[in-house]
Amino acid sequence: MESEQARGEEKEVNLCIKVPKSLRQHWAAEAKRQGTTMTAIIIEALTAKFGEPN
Repeated sequence: MESEQARGEEKEVNLCIKVPKSLRQHWAAEAKRQGTTMTAIIIEALTAKFGEPN
């Protein structure tokens, strides 16, 4: 697993997905209420599902 510092130095790119507008609005509001971001949640979910490259 790469360290957080090593990942932080890697160039970030966009990840685009199409979702219904009502879901996006709901998720964005919930993320804001919980003091997090959609990006952080998506990264957490994808990492939990697929892990990180070796």
